[in-house]
This record gives sequence, C-alpha cells and structure tokens, in this order.
Amino acid sequence: MLIGIVCLTVLHLMALAVVLYFDINQNKIKGFHMERELSLPTLFATLQWAFAVALLATITYFKKQNQSSYAHWLALTLIMSYLLIDESLALHEETGRYFHRAKDTSPFFYFGWVIPYSVLVVIMAFTFLKFLLTLPRRILLLFFLAGGIFVLGTLIVEMISARHAMLHGFTPFYWLVLIPIEEALEMIGLTIFIYALLIYISTELKGLSVQVQSEEEREPKD
Repeated sequence: MLIGIVCLTVLHLMALAVVLYFDINQNKIKGFHMERELSLPTLFATLQWAFAVALLATITYFKKQNQSSYAHWLALTLIMSYLLIDESLALHEETGRYFHRAKDTSPFFYFGWVIPYSVLVVIMAFTFLKFLLTLPRRILLLFFLAGGIFVLGTLIVEMISARHAMLHGFTPFYWLVLIPIEEALEMIGLTIFIYALLIYISTELKGLSVQVQSEEEREPKD
C-alpha cells in the first residue's frame, strides 16, 4: 500500500506540474488529482476504507460468535462505514456549509467541517480509551500511531491548508505541497490501521476459533 501511496502522490505532482507549466484547467487531470472525486487517489482511499470496514466486521462477527465483548468493535465498524461513505461522497464538505461563518473567527476554520469532526475525534478518544488500553501492546501502539498520523493529515494539515487558502488563495504551494501531504498522511494512517487489524486477526482470532472448535469436540455426540 505504501508503494501505491508514493505512486499516487508522484502522479498528482506530475499532473499538477503540467497544469501549472502549460496553464491549463485542473479538470484536465482530475483523474490523478488527490482532492477530486472519481480519481485514482480517491478510488484507492475508498478501497482502503472498504478493506478496513471488512476487517472490523470480521473481528466483530468472530467476537460475537465466541460470546466475547464486541460492542466497541461494532461501533468502530459503524463509524468506519460512515467514513467510507464520507470518503466516497465528500459528505464532510456538505457539513462544512453549516459552519461557514466560523472562518470569521479564525482562518484555520475556513473549511468549516473541521469543527464538528474535531469535536467527534475528542469524543471518540475519550469513549474508546478504556477499550484501547485492553488491546495487546503492539496493537495498541499501532492504533495510536495510525490515529495520530491520520488526524495529523485530516485535521491539522487541513486547518493549515484552510488558513493558507483564506489568506493567500489556492496557490501552487497549496496544490503541490499541502494537499499531497494531507492526503498522503491520511492514506498512511489507514495503511497502518489495516496492518494492525490484520495482525490482530492473525494472532487473536486464531485462538478464538481454536477455542470454539475444542468446545464442540467436548460436546457429547448422539
């Protein structure tokens, strides 16, 4: 996945370099644009979200089948499912319209959607903290690393981009530096999260499946 992220970032930069050099409309290269719908980067990110949702749904299913606590895994599955839809349809941009006046308080809120999503991140952090601390140490560290990188790109760099766009406009620096950094961080964060889920499935669910099998073997046969 990391190779794919690097390739998509390079394609974005090359396509925009052509746009700037020849002074053509960005719609001409929207298929390689990291901030456009119906583009290769958006498709790649959507597939990442879908894969993560599938892995979370798998963990939730096995936890439920083994009568283990699965409420937090189910909640994560639902949240990631919404974010998958958001990634595909850019719902956060519609949400931002309700907070358009926020830019009057700070240029960092020029993209108004960061306000409700920042609040949600804080709520989720406190809600899931106890659950996260019960995870194996390696998984916990990977989850924190993935979340930190993802939030850095999705919110922090996004707010820096918003300030730049409001004060200086959508300059080449915005398209060639800020957008690639933001999108690449999001994809890298998702990649680490998926990696952590795969490790969790291979190490934790394997034991659960063996336990179920042994219980079935102990049941008296007719």
